[in-house]
Amino acid sequence: MIQYKIEFLSEWHIGSGLGAGAAADATVLLDTNKMPYIPGKTIKGLLKDTMKDIEEVQPNQISADDIKALFGLESNSRGVAIFSDCTL
Repeated sequence: MIQYKIEFLSEWHIGSGLGAGAAADATVLLDTNKMPYIPGKTIKGLLKDTMKDIEEVQPNQISADDIKALFGLESNSRGVAIFSDCTL
């Protein structure tokens, strides 16, 4: 297990996507304690996208097969990397 810390250097917002139209899409995701959090799925997606970018620039550092093994093929399959929610 790897523990990590996320530090925001400016304002941030993780929306729920459950708003009622464009003006109400600012509904923030809250955990059971009414605190904002970042879903593990979001963190996994951001890291996967970053690794794909690295593969394009430096293919000798990581391969598409490595990325598939870590993260799975698409959202319907799991790789070996599992991310829990990031909470305060």
